[in-house]
Amino acid sequence: MPSLDKFTLKAQSSLERAQQIAIENSHLEIRAVHILLGLLKEGDTLIQPILEMEGVNADTLIHKAEEDLKKIMPSPNAKNANFGQLYLTPEVIQIFERAHALLKEIGDEYIACEHLFIAISLTENGANTILKSLG
Repeated sequence: MPSLDKFTLKAQSSLERAQQIAIENSHLEIRAVHILLGLLKEGDTLIQPILEMEGVNADTLIHKAEEDLKKIMPSPNAKNANFGQLYLTPEVIQIFERAHALLKEIGDEYIACEHLFIAISLTENGANTILKSLG
């Protein structure tokens, strides 16, 4: 798994947002859907134009992802969790590894939000299922 210093500041910010989303929803683990929402709520990335090219409405995608979050069992201990206390699910680790592979394939130096978004779409995970349902 790539270290955090291999991510752009925007990608780091979206991951922090994903963590916050997990904590707000009383989740002790970060799943692909948390990462997807963190990316979508980051703003000023290439993700919005990618969605528009694919004919996917970002607000609809956010709504579906938020609905998916409600299906995850909350934990009463999560409200007091810090970043180091949340678990990364195997699907998130796979997304990070795929994003790192994309980085190397195209010769970039840092993992950006777009790499993470593409990695979500190329791996089997809950967020990818949501993306596929919208086109």
